[in-house]
Amino acid sequence: MTSPAVLVWTESLNASDISLRMTAWIDQRSTSLLTARGEAIRQILAAFEAAGIEMPDPTYRLVMCDPPAPAQQTTQHSPQGPAAPANNPDDSLDVQASTEHQLERIVEEERVVTAQDDLLRRDAPRE
Repeated sequence: MTSPAVLVWTESLNASDISLRMTAWIDQRSTSLLTARGEAIRQILAAFEAAGIEMPDPTYRLVMCDPPAPAQQTTQHSPQGPAAPANNPDDSLDVQASTEHQLERIVEEERVVTAQDDLLRRDAPRE
């Protein structure tokens, strides 16, 4: 609606966003609140683009800390040969990757108990 007039003000300017507050009147017989909100956001973004305003990408700062020094180890010889050094950079490549079945088991157990309420089953009621 054109009366009272739309009001928009800036609440905060942050590193990667601007927080705006807007008030406006709508006729809920012809549009919904969510539709009006979505259209307002679309028009604000279009106005920013037309004015050449670009929102910066968020910046993240990672702080890397050195891990604690490993305890002194005594080298023991075994039939396989000497133990690998504790700080071997190739250790990070030796990852045991296996399929995680625990979550699948939990889901299957829950489905047995709640079979009647499972909306993902093929014969579930449809709207």
